[in-house]
Amino acid sequence: MRNIELVTHDPARKHQYSESVERLNALIGSLLVRAYHIGSTAIPGIKSKATIDILLEVQSIGELDRLSGPLSLEGFVSKGEFGIKGRRFYVKGGNSPTHHLHAFETRHPEIKRHVSFTSYLIAHPARAKEYERVKEIAAQQFHHDPDGYSNAKSGIIAQIDNEARQWQSASNRADLSTY
Repeated sequence: MRNIELVTHDPARKHQYSESVERLNALIGSLLVRAYHIGSTAIPGIKSKATIDILLEVQSIGELDRLSGPLSLEGFVSKGEFGIKGRRFYVKGGNSPTHHLHAFETRHPEIKRHVSFTSYLIAHPARAKEYERVKEIAAQQFHHDPDGYSNAKSGIIAQIDNEARQWQSASNRADLSTY
C-alpha cells in the first residue's frame, strides 16, 4: 500500500533531476529534444512527495516505445499512457517511487501545460503556498489513497492551469525552460 507523505522541499532534488536526465540522455540519445523538471519537487519552498517528475519531449513516441528494455534496466517501469492520450508514463522505485517519467512527442499540448504549471508556481510563490496547503490537507485526508489524493487536488490544479495559461499568453513566453 502506498502512503502519501509530503516532505520539505529539498534543493538536492534539482541535482538528482539533472543526474537522471544525463542517464536518460545516454539511453535515448538523439531521440531526446528537451527535458523538464516538473511537479512539486521543482518548486522551491513547498512540500512535495519525494518523487522527482521528469518530462521528456521526444522526437517520436514510437521510437521511445522501442527503448522500453533499456529504460526498464534503468529501473523505469512502463505504465503506458496512464490516463493521458499520447503520453508514455514510467515509474521508478515501485511502491515508494523516486521518479515519475512523463514522455510526450514534440508539440504535444501537455508539454506546455505541465511546464507552464510549474513555471507559474515558481514565479508566484504565494500561489505555490496555497497549492501546498491543499496538498497537505489532501495528504492527511487520503494518506493511503493515491486516487483520493489526486482527486482532492484536481480543483486547484485546474485553477492554476488556467492562471498559468493566461500568464503564459500575457507574457508571450516562448521559452518554457527558464527554470
